Amino acid sequence: MKRLPMRKGTGLPALVIALCAVGVVVSAMSTIDHVAFQIRDGANGGLCAAIAGSDCSAAHSNPASELLGLPISLLGGAFYLGVAVMALLAWMAGRGRTPSIPRSFVWAPTALVALSVVSLGYSAWLASILVEAGRWCAFCVSLYCVNLGILITGLVWAWPGLRRPSAVAVTGCLAVFAGVFVGALAPAAYAYQAVLSRQLEDAAVRAASKKPRSTPLGDNTWAALEIPETVPSIGSPDAPTTLVEFSDFDCPFCAAMHETIAALFEDEGGLRIRVRFVQFPLDASCNQFVADTVHEDACRVARAAICAQRAGVFWEFAKRAFEGQGNPRTEDLTDIAVGLGADRASFDSCLNAESTGRALARNIQIAHSVGVTATPTTLVNRVRFEGRMSLDQLKETLDRSEVCSCDLLAEVCACDREKTPDCACGMQVVDSAACH
Repeated sequence: MKRLPMRKGTGLPALVIALCAVGVVVSAMSTIDHVAFQIRDGANGGLCAAIAGSDCSAAHSNPASELLGLPISLLGGAFYLGVAVMALLAWMAGRGRTPSIPRSFVWAPTALVALSVVSLGYSAWLASILVEAGRWCAFCVSLYCVNLGILITGLVWAWPGLRRPSAVAVTGCLAVFAGVFVGALAPAAYAYQAVLSRQLEDAAVRAASKKPRSTPLGDNTWAALEIPETVPSIGSPDAPTTLVEFSDFDCPFCAAMHETIAALFEDEGGLRIRVRFVQFPLDASCNQFVADTVHEDACRVARAAICAQRAGVFWEFAKRAFEGQGNPRTEDLTDIAVGLGADRASFDSCLNAESTGRALARNIQIAHSVGVTATPTTLVNRVRFEGRMSLDQLKETLDRSEVCSCDLLAEVCACDREKTPDCACGMQVVDSAACH
C-alpha cells in the first residue's frame, strides 16, 4: 500500500483542531474589542485593556487591523475555523473509512503548512507594528502563538508528504479551501458591515445629543480651590468666566477636548474667557489617585509639559504633544520643546528635577480636590463637567454662566418655586442658597 503523505494517528489532527478552537475564541474576543473601540471613538477599554499591561489601542487604531473593511480578527476567526475543518477532513480521509471524503484530502496537512507559513509571516508583520508603537496586545500575542503552534504541528503531521510534495495536489487543496473560505465569509462580511455601520451611526447620534455629566462644587470645595499662577493660563484674569481644563496628554478624548477649547478661545477671545490647564495623568507611577495605569507614558509627558511651561512654550508644546499621541511619539519631547525655542540643556535638566515632580504632584492634588477621577474633565466657574464636550455645548455653557451664575447649575441644583431667589434664569427657578 502506498504510504500516506502524513503521519497516522489522532493526536496531531486533534492538536491542530484544539489550537484552532483557541484561535476562534480569541479572535471573537478581539473582534468584539475592535468594534467597541471604533464605536467609542478610540477609547481604549474592553477585555484586552483589562489585562495588566496590555494595550490594544495601537492594534485597533492601525490601518493594518482591517482588511477590505473587515477586522483582521474576524478574518482570522474564519481562517481558524476553516483550518479546523480541513484538519478533520484530512484525518478522516487518512483513515479511509469514509468514502464521501475525497482521498485528495490526505494532502491537507501539506497545504496546512503552506497556509501556516503565510499566516505566521503576516503575524510577524503585525507584531513589528506593535513593537514600533511600543505596545503589546494580549490577544495579538495569543494568536501569534496559535499560528506558530499550528505551523509546528502541521510540519510534524505532514512530514512524509513534505519529503515528496505534489504541487498539483497542494494547489488543488488550497483552491478548494480558499473557495470554501470565501464562500462562507461573504455573507458574514456583508452582515458585519451592515451591523457596524448602523452601530456607528447610532453612536454618532448619541454622542452628538448627549450632555456631559455636570456636578456643582460645594462651598467648601470652591473656597479651598487654589490654582497657583505657575499653572498654564491664557486669557485675562479679569475675564467673567474661568475654564479649567483637567487633562492627560495621552488621552485621545483629551486631545479632542483641548482642540475644542482652543476653538472656543479663538472665537470668544481672552477678555471673555480665561483658560487654565491642570494635569491629571492616568498613570499610577506619578498619580496616587488612579488604581491602574491607563497611559504608561503619561507621567513623562506631564513632566515635559511643566518644563515647557517654565520655558514659556507650553501652549505650542501642548498642541504638539496631543498630536503626537502614542509610543513612540512622532518627535522626542525635548526636540519638540527646543524646536519651539526652549534651551536644550535647561529643558533636559528640568525633566529630572525634584521641583518638576513637586509641580506635577500639585497639579494632581488640585484635580483631586475638585473630584476629578477621569479625563477630560472641565470646570466652568464652579461647575464640573465630566467627559468630552462639543463646541456648541461649550458655547451654550459659557452663555448660561454669564447670564446668571446660578443658571449654569439649573440642572443640578434643587428648584424652589416658593421662594423668590435673586437668581432666576430662563424657565428654571433655582434656589440661590443651594447654588451660591
